[in-house]
Amino acid sequence: LPKEETGAAKFVQANPTCDGRGVLVAIFDTGVDPAAKGLQVTSDGKPKIVDVVDCTGSGDVDTSEVRDVGEGNTVKGLTGRTLKLGDWSIPTKKVHVGLKRILEICPGPLVRRLREDRKEAFLEKHRAAVTAAQRRLAEWDAVHKAPSEAEKREKKDLEAVIESLGDAADSYVDPGPVCDCVVFHDGDKWRAVLDTMGQGDLTACTPMTNFFDERQHGTLGGLRTTKDSAALLSYALNIHEDGNVLSIACDSGSHGTHVAGIVAANFPDAPELNGVAPGAQLIAYKIGDSRLASMETGSALVRALLHAKERGCDVINMSFGESFMYDNSGRVVELMAEFVDRHGITFVSSAGNNGPALTTIGAPAGTCSSIISVGAFVSPGMMEVEYSLREKLKPTMYTWSSRGPCPDGYWGVSLVAPGGAIAPVPAWTLQGKQLMNGTSMSSPNACGGVALILSALKAAGVPHTPMSVRRAIENTAAPVPGVEPFALGHGLLQVPASVAYLKEYAGAVGHLMRISASLPGRIVSGKAARGLYIRDPKESAGVVQTTMMVRPEWHPEVDNREQVAFELQIELRCDAQWVHIPQYMVLGSQGKGFDIKVDPTGLPEGVHFTTVQGFDAKQPARGALFTLPVTCVRPIRLAPESDNRLEIPCKAYSPGAIDRHFIAVPDGATYAEFAFRTTALEGNHTLVLHALQIVPGSPHVNRNPMEFEKYIVLKPNTEIVERMLVRGGLTLEAVICKWWASLGECSVAVEVTFHGVCVRAGGALHLHAAPEPVEVHTPLRPETLTVSAKFTHLRKFYRPKKALIKAMTAERDLLPLGRQICELELTYAVEQTEKEAVKCTPRPHGLYDLLYDSPFESQLWMVFDANKQLMGSGDGLHTYDVTLSKGKHTIKLHIRHDNKALLDRLKAFEIAVDFALTKEVSGTTYPSLIDALTGGAKYTGGVLQKGARSVFHVTPPTDKVPGAKSGDFLVGVLKVADHKQEVPLLARVQKEEESEEEAKEKSEKTDEELLREAVRDVQISQLKALREDSAKGDAFDALAKELLAAHPAHVPLLREVLSKHDSDGDAEEGADKASARCRAAIAAADAVIAAAGPGELATHYGVKHDPNDLADKQVCKEMDKRKEALIEALLIKTDRFAELLKPAPSTELREGVDASVVPAGKTPHEELSAQWKLIQQWVVAKDQKIDVQVKHALIMSSHERRHGRPGAAVAELLKLAKSKEAALSKKVLGEIKSICEQMGWDHLSMHYEDLSFKLFPAKFPIHM
Repeated sequence: LPKEETGAAKFVQANPTCDGRGVLVAIFDTGVDPAAKGLQVTSDGKPKIVDVVDCTGSGDVDTSEVRDVGEGNTVKGLTGRTLKLGDWSIPTKKVHVGLKRILEICPGPLVRRLREDRKEAFLEKHRAAVTAAQRRLAEWDAVHKAPSEAEKREKKDLEAVIESLGDAADSYVDPGPVCDCVVFHDGDKWRAVLDTMGQGDLTACTPMTNFFDERQHGTLGGLRTTKDSAALLSYALNIHEDGNVLSIACDSGSHGTHVAGIVAANFPDAPELNGVAPGAQLIAYKIGDSRLASMETGSALVRALLHAKERGCDVINMSFGESFMYDNSGRVVELMAEFVDRHGITFVSSAGNNGPALTTIGAPAGTCSSIISVGAFVSPGMMEVEYSLREKLKPTMYTWSSRGPCPDGYWGVSLVAPGGAIAPVPAWTLQGKQLMNGTSMSSPNACGGVALILSALKAAGVPHTPMSVRRAIENTAAPVPGVEPFALGHGLLQVPASVAYLKEYAGAVGHLMRISASLPGRIVSGKAARGLYIRDPKESAGVVQTTMMVRPEWHPEVDNREQVAFELQIELRCDAQWVHIPQYMVLGSQGKGFDIKVDPTGLPEGVHFTTVQGFDAKQPARGALFTLPVTCVRPIRLAPESDNRLEIPCKAYSPGAIDRHFIAVPDGATYAEFAFRTTALEGNHTLVLHALQIVPGSPHVNRNPMEFEKYIVLKPNTEIVERMLVRGGLTLEAVICKWWASLGECSVAVEVTFHGVCVRAGGALHLHAAPEPVEVHTPLRPETLTVSAKFTHLRKFYRPKKALIKAMTAERDLLPLGRQICELELTYAVEQTEKEAVKCTPRPHGLYDLLYDSPFESQLWMVFDANKQLMGSGDGLHTYDVTLSKGKHTIKLHIRHDNKALLDRLKAFEIAVDFALTKEVSGTTYPSLIDALTGGAKYTGGVLQKGARSVFHVTPPTDKVPGAKSGDFLVGVLKVADHKQEVPLLARVQKEEESEEEAKEKSEKTDEELLREAVRDVQISQLKALREDSAKGDAFDALAKELLAAHPAHVPLLREVLSKHDSDGDAEEGADKASARCRAAIAAADAVIAAAGPGELATHYGVKHDPNDLADKQVCKEMDKRKEALIEALLIKTDRFAELLKPAPSTELREGVDASVVPAGKTPHEELSAQWKLIQQWVVAKDQKIDVQVKHALIMSSHERRHGRPGAAVAELLKLAKSKEAALSKKVLGEIKSICEQMGWDHLSMHYEDLSFKLFPAKFPIHM
């Protein structure tokens, strides 16, 4: 682990008691393994990890249900298992219970490994079951040489058993085990235990309390696999809200443990493996949400900040970050600055891995002035030891390390530190240490250095603040020859020099405060720029004059007399002849401004950097007290005779050397073509092309459409062509460099050619019923157009059905000064109507593309199916697809802020959801309006000469899109050229015209009849709404009674009443209540059957009908509806009757059920068989909707099991389980599990039990 480069190793050797002792470091990351080697004790014997906290909410368990401890010291868990408790102190004899699916808390790589292990164990048992079933069939065949019809059915059942086992294996997807959680108060503290093995016996478990109190942690072991040590995932527990919330804290990745090891690992027996500050203590904060593939959320960051302040953390390391749109803005960035500036926590973070182009820094490190942003440096020693390079190279920056400046001109990179390390990782990775590189590694290296500095200052009693520490490390950082300031910042961290600086200038004026420099006349993202960045081709062609404001930043609690006494005589310096500033200024407590003039007109093409710095005139050796970076880009302007081409002559590229080219993109250009030509080459060479433009209103990296990055493997004497989108009038930076570790030199010539296919501007093209004209212009050269209009998604908009604002708990979500964080929860009802599962993308427009720069603390959406199963989650930054089956779903959008008034404004917030079309549809392009109106010749493109303009017309698709309703939009793109020349397309779905049958039906009725039917239908709709609201049962009964009196034989009304009675009972329901419920459903079903008229239906379907006769078609349509109602009623009736029987294979009535439910002269078994026979007369299962198929399969299972044929029963159910269409019900899984238990297939029974918990949670999960 590199420590020599920053002087850390030398410093610890000289100051062994200042090795981080007395310093508490917060690790904001994926979590830290509390069992990891090197993270157990500090160098002076104290516990290394002080606390482990999951700030994301992804490990939270709802333990609000309280149950009494019963006889034998047992309690029933939410899994239904009886839990045997240990001999623990539970004075109240009450415990809180919860449930957690274990794979939900495991990191992604571990989930994949555990599933492989569990599948292996499952298949071992499954093969044994298959072998046994095949043996039984073979034995049967040996005995039955001439089987009777009854015996043939017996054989068919044995064959069905084998078939069903095959289907079970084919459909196997491991949902993971389910863990009962028990929380109780022992009279002193809250404690909790987890039944991770699912055995129910907790007597050997040690109850754990909050990690901070006793530093306990557990380890997930075998999870019912073949190995007891399969998982090796450490976890800690924290209990909140008086036992109502249990937080299970474990990694969402190995990243955080590695980072923690770099900062402060301590190996008492092998000190050469130590981290930078082995004496420091750590707190592990999980900010990487397991539900979002370890993506950080604003809420997690704010919770971590609050807890770090509460625990007294001295320094934070955060090796996380994202792209951004708005510089130095956003609620999370504001709070980060507050906790540094007001509460004195030094904050170190990674600059990002998006280089080597300029302005590629990430948030928050590069955008928040209060954070120390660290780039990634690689030394010759690292190259030799960590990367085993066969040649030693000069010290340099990793190619990918992000570069400044920020969009507003600020540094972006504060300093650099070694960006690679071999450090500890969690045991679940199955290795002890691992090499990782990135600014994620340079940041903790620098953070460890800061911990050493703070340790020395504390030991010496030297006063300090985050601002004084930052000034010291920046003013003492070492230059790295050949590395530009955009990558290097102030230089390479030097620990000994920083400590010496802080001790020497401890009493100097303004030492403990930040003195800021800004340009109030240049507003970027709504704020004064913190630097001067001239990049626009027009601005760089002239003189820039502006005012620079310098201001001391006072702590809110400072004594006002200090402000009165404050004065600094400042000497201003700038080493560039093209920047003109005054020489001196007197700085008072309220700041002072002065004019600066920048004249880049005489500068050569390329990028130029300088600084305007202020020094204490009395103590200039203190270094700069404030700095304003100045960056000026002078782009290459292509001459008219260049044909809009730039030739970059052949040159030799060596490892890590950066070759930057800035080009003023010609007006009208839309894409650029890079052609790389090589000569003779020896060996393998990797060249990097990184090109981008800074586009207003767009993220600068990652999600910037005008960014292109490619790692190119060069071959001898070849030409490689790459293309990227560009925007005319803006500066394009094209970086060409050799990968830092790609040894040797290679010579390459590059030609850049600009093309232009300009489509009429104005954003998305909205298509309506009329043809839409599109103008195309090719200003630079002849271009070949390839035109098509394709639509891939259906966009629907939803308004919230419910909006609820609630104050979060003070325990985890109360900001300083009593600012309570509130949450707005918006609930949307969404329906997916396609038969097949479809990918859907929720898009909270307006909150989208924002995280650190969002005005809100956070936004998190979660999608649930009708059974409350979590289908997917997403934040406001990235695009997350969720696959949804047909049916109703719920989206919950959570938005947080401490200003409730801001949340009130969003109560009616509309969300868009894009549904992927199972088959894309096309609009049509025509060469003229006449062709478009008459359906004439189509237009697909052609050659357009230089300077020419052409207009073609686009019409929307004529295909009917399933699920599309009036007001929805089809979403797609209009392509006009081969290279991503696309214009967003939106086509509004028009209202469908009334069918001929509907018009005829209306024409045959009087206005009075139509009105009466309309009123009736509205009332039935209201009846449905009342049915779906469990609190309005009395209102339903009253309205149903009124409607039945007026329309006693109206089938839709009777079906609605039947739906009300078609409900399953709960576990606590007694025999009398169950009998009454089933009888009511049977009576309602009989009413529907009578109204549907089975005899009349049989007569109708017994003859052919003319499909071209409108009257006949109307009759057929009505009869189809009645048949559907009849089938539904028959299924419900039989299902409810079967419920009155004892569980299969019994044929007797349940205890307490009145025998009058069975018609006189029949046994229950005979009645069930008669009802099943009637169903068979009307139902062909494969022709029915999936919900009818499910009910049919359940009834068939009930019938077959009672006839001694469980194989046939389970085979039909498992076919549904295997089908992607099947929306499995809890009842289906329960029936499959019951048959598996009957057959002795314990492994399958356990699997379907776990699957049931995944698919059918009792309630929505808590999310924060």
